[in-house]
Amino acid sequence: MLLFFIFAFIFLTVTDAAATDYWDKQQREHFARQKPFLNITKISQSDFFLFKKRIEAPEGFYPYPAEMTEMAQFLSQWQVLDPTSPDYGGMIEAESGQLGDVIQTDNTQEAIVVWCQYTAFTGDSITHRQNIDAAWDYIMNFPAYDEEGDPGDDYYRDHNCAWALWGEQWFRWVYSDTTYKWYADSCAQYMMEHRLFLATTAPSLNAFVTGWMAGNLYWYGEQNSSQAYMDSAL
Repeated sequence: MLLFFIFAFIFLTVTDAAATDYWDKQQREHFARQKPFLNITKISQSDFFLFKKRIEAPEGFYPYPAEMTEMAQFLSQWQVLDPTSPDYGGMIEAESGQLGDVIQTDNTQEAIVVWCQYTAFTGDSITHRQNIDAAWDYIMNFPAYDEEGDPGDDYYRDHNCAWALWGEQWFRWVYSDTTYKWYADSCAQYMMEHRLFLATTAPSLNAFVTGWMAGNLYWYGEQNSSQAYMDSAL
């Protein structure tokens, strides 16, 4: 149960912070010094937002399918669809600011999840198929395990690899297409071979990413009957 609690917490945390570029060790340590609450050894259970009062659900009729449609459409507006661009198919990190020109693999894989969920919920397999195919083009050019980072500093690549499992599994479910299963398997193998150390000067980030990796790897192992993936996650 602890694994799944960690997975749920990390999913919400990482999703909220997904549009963030890679930080090197010095940047992470500087951020940790500015945010002492990130010292997870000093946080009590009551400090976690999961234990705080939840926002009440909307009353009456609430068009969740319509919201899913809007989310899928919104993402399609921030995808590079210029076929002459080397970043064709990638997702722009932010609408403006310093991340406005940044295009990364993690958000591109997240977008595949949303577009595939839209397809599953609505039965509309056409509207966002071009977006999905373009996203895969980008990912094949910039796979998760080749994302930036110093040798031995694997948090960002591992984070991206975990998203790869989600994106490929949803794509395979919705379209019955195994074209990219080899890629997800490669990402799973990368995570198994590049575990993160928690005994660092700024352990919080590695702890969060490790939980995200473990949850996704276990889930992917369940979906694909791989005891090796599940054992590695544990």
